[in-house]
Amino acid sequence: MLWYTSAGDATQVQDALPAATGFYMCCGKIKVTGNGSVHSVGISELSTIVQAAGRLPVQHTIAVDANVTWDGAALISATDAIADLVVSSNASGAIVDYEVPADLWKMWGAVKTRAVANGYVRWASVLAKALHAKGRTLG
Repeated sequence: MLWYTSAGDATQVQDALPAATGFYMCCGKIKVTGNGSVHSVGISELSTIVQAAGRLPVQHTIAVDANVTWDGAALISATDAIADLVVSSNASGAIVDYEVPADLWKMWGAVKTRAVANGYVRWASVLAKALHAKGRTLG
């Protein structure tokens, strides 16, 4: 079973090792901001977490701002930065955490919600291809 670490730190990984077959590393270690730029805690911390898992697969959780513009060129170029962080930390891949508050969904209405969903799918496809090209996965 892949273990979703709520703290996303090496101590929690060590505690879960007897039960886990891999890890989803949570929260806020890699973020995509509303304008599509990528921020992370740094390769040193990301690598430490991966190393704590030993030989088990680790997928970094990519937190995406609810107000991101899915069709922006900056967001598409962010895929390379994310793929580089995943590879440099020696993680097996990434998952995306995109949570939109209910008030935004209500404000957007059906047309914008559909456009956001389609943009998300296009971006996830580009991210998956970038990760696959580097031997990694998008979960």
